[in-house]
This record gives sequence, structure tokens and C-alpha cells, in this order.
Amino acid sequence: MSKLCSDETPKKQSEVTSFFTAPLKSERITQAIADMIVSNYVPLSIVEGEGLKNLMSIVAPYYTVLCRKTVRSCIQRRNDVEREALMSQFENVSSVSIDHYGYLDLQLYREFHHRH
Repeated sequence: MSKLCSDETPKKQSEVTSFFTAPLKSERITQAIADMIVSNYVPLSIVEGEGLKNLMSIVAPYYTVLCRKTVRSCIQRRNDVEREALMSQFENVSSVSIDHYGYLDLQLYREFHHRH
């Protein structure tokens, strides 16, 4: 069996190391889940589903999947930070032009694939 598919249990050293890095890693995992929800348009209810809980029990057994409300707060905080960064970039700009062609191309793509 390849290393990527191995069922071997981790050595004690990795368990001790993970104890000290767990809070930082937990925050990164939570943010990665929130980012996945936003970027893939996945409903927040995924965090309460057995599929994600099972996946996380395998890839990060010491991580506890957070509730929907907590993940929503994480998404909102990230949104607030990114909005502030964007607003500060446009602080001294007198006018903005928004190109709508990207939306039209996506719409045409969806229509084309829907018909075929």
C-alpha cells in the first residue's frame, strides 16, 4: 500500500507535537472549511453532516468540527477584513468602472452547457 493510503497509526512523537500546535492548526482548519463553504457555494449545514465529521476524524482526529453559527461568524469576520482592505485600496479613488463581461461570459457558458 502506498504511503498516501497507509492505515498506519502516527507515531507518539507526532501526537506530542500536535498537542502543542493544535490551537493554531485548529484555527487554520476552521478557516479552510469556511473558505471551502464560500468558494464552492456549499451550504453551512455541511459542518453538521456526518460526511465532513467522518472526513475530519480521519485527516485531523484531534479537531472538533465547529457548529454552523461559529463557522458563519468566521466567514463574516473574513468578509469584514477583506471588505475593509478593499475599501482602503479605493480610499483615494475618485471613480470606478466595473466590467460586466465576465458575468456575461459565465452566463453564456452555463447556457451553452445546459443546452448540450
